[in-house]
Amino acid sequence: MLLEIERVLSPDDLTALRAVLARAEFTSGKATAKGDAERVKHNLELPRTSVAAKEAGAIVLRCFRDHPIADAAAAPKAILPPMFNRFDPGMSYGNHLDWPLASDPQLRCDISVTIFLSDPSDYDGGELVIETDYGARACKGSAGDCVLYPSSMLHRIEPVTRGSRLAAVFWIQSLVRNPDCRRILFDLWSVSSATDLANKGGALSARLRRSYCNLLRMWSES
Repeated sequence: MLLEIERVLSPDDLTALRAVLARAEFTSGKATAKGDAERVKHNLELPRTSVAAKEAGAIVLRCFRDHPIADAAAAPKAILPPMFNRFDPGMSYGNHLDWPLASDPQLRCDISVTIFLSDPSDYDGGELVIETDYGARACKGSAGDCVLYPSSMLHRIEPVTRGSRLAAVFWIQSLVRNPDCRRILFDLWSVSSATDLANKGGALSARLRRSYCNLLRMWSES
């Protein structure tokens, strides 16, 4: 499931995050590239062990976990600490797959997440292009918006030609390993939530919620 979610970060959280990143020192992103990605990766990253990365990462994860749509879509079991990258003019990241397993901490990478931290008007190029079974999909959200997609999908960052593109990226091991099951659960959650609002917690809402909860129980890897 490829899902774009608006305003995962509030304006106040974005302001706080940008203040942290403004005083941080970015280094070459090749240090964290694995396999073929090293050949096509041309960006800057904030070292994950830096104080700034930990401070900024805490803001991002708090906002993500507090967002009901993001949490329902991902059903997180574990989340890697966010990485913060910057693409200046001439930088890009060619077609690549995210690494399937992380070692610190050890987890399976089921879902890749990008949260845009720059306004689209601040830079040209820099689209996140994801190769789906139905063709390429380009994503360039507003600051604070989020994109979730399966880590098994080939993707790239187009060259930036003006300005700087800032983003947070991280990976999730989901409680629900099968992406088709996650899609069904998210659809059920969405309909159940809308029905609950429309019917003020009536019998139909309760039946939908029961189906969602029982399928989540059935498919989860606790």
